[in-house]
Amino acid sequence: MEKIKCAIAFPVATKIIKQKYNLTPDGKEVAVQDIREVFTVVNQRLNSGQQYLVGNNLSSADITFAALASFVIRPEYHPVYNSQLSKLPAEMVMVINELRETPAGELVMRMYREHRPK
Repeated sequence: MEKIKCAIAFPVATKIIKQKYNLTPDGKEVAVQDIREVFTVVNQRLNSGQQYLVGNNLSSADITFAALASFVIRPEYHPVYNSQLSKLPAEMVMVINELRETPAGELVMRMYREHRPK
């Protein structure tokens, strides 16, 4: 049921967001840079050897980050934005793969793999 709801809601939400924020190709580079900056902050937090954002225990911070970053990372177990990268532009796939290889990207992938019902 969740997959059906998401499959209906996400395209509608995407259209509304594009209209509201006037998303254009010119804004793409700024958006990618903003995303990289967020991932840098999360990477720094995880580079201290922590398994999760707040120590070694799963917290709402991890769940929230994984949920918000799932649109970018497209983890395998996400109900809508899964790892089917073949349908995306090559430039976008390069950014996704780059971010997946970071500690922050690995956290998102692990959260969906280990903590999401299959």
